[in-house]
Order: sequence, then C-alpha cells, then structure tokens
Amino acid sequence: MEDLLLLNSCGQDPSSFCVAQEKSRSEGEEEEGEEDLSQEAQKRDPSIVFDIVTATQYGVFERVKDLIENEGVEANLRDSDNVTLLHWASINDRREIVNYLLDRGAEIDAIGGDLRSTPLHWASRQGHLKIIVILVKRGARSDILDGEGAMALHLAAQLGHMSIVAYLLSKGDSVDAKDSHGMTPLMWSVYRSYGVDPTRLLLTLGSELSIRDDVHGNTPLHWAILAKNDMAVNLIISKTTDIHYILRLRNKENETPSDMYRSSFKSSGKTEFLSSCVANKLIPLSHHSAAMSANCKKLGTVYVATGPFIIYGIIGWIFQSSFDYIIKLMLFLALYGYFWLGRRVTIGHQNEDQLVTLWPISIYVGMKMWVHFTWFYYIFPFLNPMTSVAFLFMSLFLCYNFYKSWKCDPGYIQSSASEKFDTIQFIAESSDSRGFDHRVFCSTCLVRRPIRSKHCSICDRCVAKFDHHCHWVGNCIGLKNHKHFILYLLTLTTMVVFTLYGVISFYFGSCGDTRDEGLSLVNFVKNFIRCNSWVFFLSLNMIFHLFWVSILTLCQLYQIGLLSMTTNERVNAARYKHFGKEAAKGKFESPFNKGILRNFKDFFCQSPRSKDWFNIYSLDERNEDQRPLLSV
Repeated sequence: MEDLLLLNSCGQDPSSFCVAQEKSRSEGEEEEGEEDLSQEAQKRDPSIVFDIVTATQYGVFERVKDLIENEGVEANLRDSDNVTLLHWASINDRREIVNYLLDRGAEIDAIGGDLRSTPLHWASRQGHLKIIVILVKRGARSDILDGEGAMALHLAAQLGHMSIVAYLLSKGDSVDAKDSHGMTPLMWSVYRSYGVDPTRLLLTLGSELSIRDDVHGNTPLHWAILAKNDMAVNLIISKTTDIHYILRLRNKENETPSDMYRSSFKSSGKTEFLSSCVANKLIPLSHHSAAMSANCKKLGTVYVATGPFIIYGIIGWIFQSSFDYIIKLMLFLALYGYFWLGRRVTIGHQNEDQLVTLWPISIYVGMKMWVHFTWFYYIFPFLNPMTSVAFLFMSLFLCYNFYKSWKCDPGYIQSSASEKFDTIQFIAESSDSRGFDHRVFCSTCLVRRPIRSKHCSICDRCVAKFDHHCHWVGNCIGLKNHKHFILYLLTLTTMVVFTLYGVISFYFGSCGDTRDEGLSLVNFVKNFIRCNSWVFFLSLNMIFHLFWVSILTLCQLYQIGLLSMTTNERVNAARYKHFGKEAAKGKFESPFNKGILRNFKDFFCQSPRSKDWFNIYSLDERNEDQRPLLSV
C-alpha cells in the first residue's frame, strides 16, 4: 500500500505516470477481492478526512457523494492546477465516481492540466478501457486534440493500449487520423510501441502505409526503422501488397526506408537489428534486377513443383542402371549438386516460403505418380485384374479426399468490417474479465475466438475447431475438412498396403523362388536388387511411408475416439482451463468426451444437431441455442 502516491504532489502531467494506481492492477481485473486503498488508509488512521479532490483520487465514493450532495461542492470543481474531478476519477479508474460525476452534470469534455487534455485523454494514457467505454457511451468527443496536438487515439497507439485503439476505431475514429504534426496512429505505434499490437491491429484495419507526416515526411516504415522496431518492420513488410512502391517513398531528407536502414547501423557502428530475410526485402532492386527476381520466382515455383518427381525418377534410374558403383556415386553427387544449385538459383532468400508450402505437396504428388507408373508397368501383369481395378478406385477416392483436405475451407472464422467493430464493442462493453485477452480476441482477424478455435500463423486466419496445420496437404485441418483428412489418411494407409502387396506379388512372379538360397533377409534383398532395383527402391519408400502414416492415423483416431480432443488441444492442454488443473502434467480430462462410440459418431456423421463450433464461446453454451455473433 506504500506504493500509492498522492497526486497533488506530482503535478498534473499524466505522462509522468505519477498517479494513484494499485500495484499489478490490470485492465478488466475482477472486482472480487479488491479493496480501495483509501479504505485501508482510513482503517490505519480513522481521523483522516479527505477533501473532494483526494477522495476522488482514492476512490472514496461515499465521501465524494457526501461533499457534493450535502456540502454543496460542484461536480465541475477544479483544483489549483485547473484539473477537474472527472480527470482525476478517469486517470485512477474510479468507474463509480465517473458515472456519478456525469450524472451530477460534470463537463465530459472539460479541458484541464498543463497538457490541456480531456478526461478521455487521461484515461487513454493509463489504458483504462472501462473508463473509455463509460466516457464514449456518455457522449465524450474523441476528436479533441490536447495541448500537444494528439487525440486520445494517438496516445493509446503510442503507449501500446491495443484494446483502447480498437474500441475508439470501432466507435468511428479514422484509422489514419492525423495529429497536429501529421502523425497517424500507425506511425506512433511503430515508433513507440515495440509489441506486436496495436501495430498489427492497425494494419489489419487498413492503415495507409504510403502516408507521410507533415514535419519529417516519414512513412510508417521510416518511423519503424528509425525506432529500430524489428517487429513493426516485419509486420509492415508482410502486410503490404506493394513493397517495391513503399520502398521508393522518400522523406524530406530524400531518404528511402532502405537508405535510413543502412545509415542507422553504419553511423552507430552497431549490427543490423533485422533478420537477414527481412533485411533483404528492404534492399531496393533495379528494374532489371526486379524483372530477374520475378522470373526467378516463377522458375522457383516450377522447380519446387516438379523437383521431387524428377529427383525420385533419377534416383530410381540410377539404382536400376547397370553402371559401375563409382559412376553411380558420381551421378548421386551430380544429383545433389542439381538440387543445391536449383534451390539457390530459383528460390533464394526471398522465396524461402515456397519450400515450406509447396515442397511437401510436390513430394506426395511426385511419389503418387511414380507408384502408379510402377504398378501398371511392372506389377500389373502379375496380379488379378480385379485387384488393379480396386487399386484404381482406391486411388480415386484418395485423390478426392486429398483435394478436399487441400482446397476446402477448413473452417475459417469470417466477418465483415461492421461485424469486426461490433465484436470489438461487444468485448469492450461486456463484463467478461478476460476482455481482449488473446485467448478470447484475435487482434489479427479481429474476431471473438470461439472455444476450440485457434489462429494459424501460416494461413494467418482463425480456424474453428482447429486441429493443426498440415504441410502435406498445404492447409489447416479444422472443423470443415478434418473428416476428409482422416479419410485421406485411412485411404493412404490402405494404398500403401496395396502397393506392398503388389510388390510382393511382383517379386515372386518375376524374380523367382529363392528358397534354395535360404530364407534370410539378406538373400531376399540381394535377389530383389538383382531382379529389379526400381521396384525394390519403391518398396523401401512404401515401408517408410507406411510407418509414419500409420502412426499419424492411429494418433488421430485415438484423439478423436478416446480423448475427443484436437491435436492443438492435446499439445496445449495446459493453456486451456477447461482441461483441468492437472493438464500441465499430462493428466487432462476432455469436457467434450462422450464415449468412444458417440465421439466417432459425432465426428463422422455430423447432423444438423451437431455443435456449431463457430459460435460457441464457453462450455456453458454447448447445449444452448446460440445467436451467432459473427456470420460465417
């Protein structure tokens, strides 16, 4: 309690943060267990009698009420520093007193203090969202500039109060509103706030990246580089649709963002503050280099898409050839050189994500094509034709489920601009103590997160009943495509078994009986390699894929049937309270578990009565009819 500082002795500049605020008090904290510090002080010394200003600062509501109603003190009273009672109540988060003063006629947009600010400015500096909500709903103007030329929105942006920025924007403030110096909220955010928000929030809402301030002519990217804010630079580069245009913009010193970046670490002698990948994107390209870069990107896409098919075919050809072992070794080294050179030339630093997104799918498709070639060229003559017909139908079913897993909407949580603002207002004005906690609100998608949902950092979208992001199908696995993904795994496992059966049939039909040489594995392998190295190489791949695909399939079925949990929930169970306090120790109990038979039935046979995981936000809502907050 000794941390409480009397405001009267601190001056009236709220930017000094010399205010009466409780230790470790956070926005939206629950009222239960809280006791005003003023009451503590009075308990220690009953003789203390607060004047109206001190009582307002400390939150002694009964004293404030008594002085106004019984002793004739005006609700618009100002202290010796020209600060109103509403200012002091706002900066100290005294919600009851704020409402009372407004009911008694306090001027809501009163200008006070050395910075000539309104109560809304003072509450914004301190991050008191609930006070902001009260003031705005009671008619406070958010477009008033303080003595330094800033709106409340600019103060919240530079101090990192994401929830206040979101709320003020949802109530009508412009995302590119300028202060008296031409600074936008995004400029202040990237210059003063080093967290991901509110920068990400402002970019999501479409803050202009080409706009310049009036004094220095800097764009938001200039300000981010000037502040050495690597998080902001990375966000701006990732969100802009025309990075080359942004990089050509110059400030009043005739500096581009790239010029400013180079001079920032050369003049100071310090190392670069950006990762090499981000730094490379800041280096402007000449027209010729830009054209070459575009061509390399197209060539890189072709290389990644066809590379696995070509590499697999060459490896099989080398195995099948009759070359000497030395020549085969040299061919393998040449193949590695092709892979390394192709990756360096066609992909490079700026298109590294192509390897992550396209390469796994290319491996699957390339392998599938060679499996079909091997089946119909080598294996088909040694099997009953109906077996090949079954193989073909199974292959078509596999392609269908792969396509549905790859291209279907996994359950993206969608909302219009008006719905995003409605969501922000709903959360800000609700009594939910979690407020804008990342588990409740996604500051990227600007949606209220349903239970079991998660934001995918790769797709950059929130997904209902999120399971995981699968690189092998190039998509998130969620509510809408999880069933197709499971059928894809089951069919893929069956196809691998089919292929191994065909390989064994080919061996005994083409390679002859090796029982005279013994039944050892070594003799089997030697004879298979002599007989057909290509088919043997295929069988090794099939055994490897059977191992990991079977494990993944069994793991998924175990989670669906026995646990009724998604992969995300199982891995991060400790983060979710509804899995119990022992979840961190691996002892979790899913509240969604209804028994193995019911779990599988609900998963594979979704009915109109199935849970709408797009619009369920708590465990209490599972069995109730919900009016959706967002349309999907």
